[in-house]
Amino acid sequence: MMTRKVQLFLLLILLEIILVVLVTYTDITGIHVTWLSSLTPENKGHTVSAKCDNETMSLYLQRYEVLNAAKGHFASRICDNKDGGPCVDPACNTTFLPPRARLQRLVSTQYNVSSRHLEVLRSLGARVSPADLVFLTAASENHFDESQGVIRDLHLKVFPWLSSNTNYSYNFIYYDLGLANNSLALAHSPHSKLLMWMDASVRFKSGDVSLIIQRVMADGFFMKHGNYMMPRHVMPVMLQYFHTEACLLAPFYETESGFVVVKNEPLMSKVVLDPWVACAFAPRCVYPGDDWRKFLPCPSNKRGYSVCHRFDQAALGVILVTLFDFKSSQLVVPDNSFYIWRDHKVKYFPNTV
Repeated sequence: MMTRKVQLFLLLILLEIILVVLVTYTDITGIHVTWLSSLTPENKGHTVSAKCDNETMSLYLQRYEVLNAAKGHFASRICDNKDGGPCVDPACNTTFLPPRARLQRLVSTQYNVSSRHLEVLRSLGARVSPADLVFLTAASENHFDESQGVIRDLHLKVFPWLSSNTNYSYNFIYYDLGLANNSLALAHSPHSKLLMWMDASVRFKSGDVSLIIQRVMADGFFMKHGNYMMPRHVMPVMLQYFHTEACLLAPFYETESGFVVVKNEPLMSKVVLDPWVACAFAPRCVYPGDDWRKFLPCPSNKRGYSVCHRFDQAALGVILVTLFDFKSSQLVVPDNSFYIWRDHKVKYFPNTV
């Protein structure tokens, strides 16, 4: 049986891959951005009160004002227990705090990651040269053939389109999560403008990713949502960590972490990525406890809250809805850019690879 540390390590791998790629970036204006910047080192890893700085608060309030609620990405119907989709719980007496208060609470109550772990996160990625765009994926041995599909689409569609239609430089990073006996390669890009994380099942309809780039450069973040209500896949310990309630999240679709696009900017670093990685290291947030395996199965016919747990995916959704409530719907990726094809195996590499 795996120890708790090994279990937690496996849960953190994908989240850490996304976060540490965007460690630092100096853009054309000379603004220097440090990722993981607001996570105060604390050797014991306790949750310690901290205040949100004025600059971050100002950036957040400005972004909150310009985002709009997009119809179709949250529900207004009353819950009737007939399906697991989003709905409004009529028994819910909880409301969202004012924007300023909710950000302050999110920052002040987040878990402080140990200085040792922060140093490891910041040190990864020095071997990869800077680029405007970073395309990132990962696979274990049982998903290797599936991952060849996303590599094929990038190689034959996306990268040729970028080379012909833009001046963006780009890097592609592939993480080995167990393809052989080698350890995870320490290959990150600490300098980028935009990171696009794709799991092995992502397929691009064409090479034109201009809409995604334009939207994420304006809004800071792009995600894809699923079909179920968010709190169906969030354990109570995570809700407690973020000081929220399941019924408040019921009108929202769950966030999927298989396709995430992040702009390298101070706001998204401090209010989304920092709390995300802090949750990953917290004893009871991403990791719900030693019996976490029982939270993996999610029967489609079971209704209600906290049916199962989606770990880092659940945390990302809770953070985004906590910050932007119904306006988080503007951050949803347009489905006409790509699609998900799970278990689709492609033999794009020669057999000698």
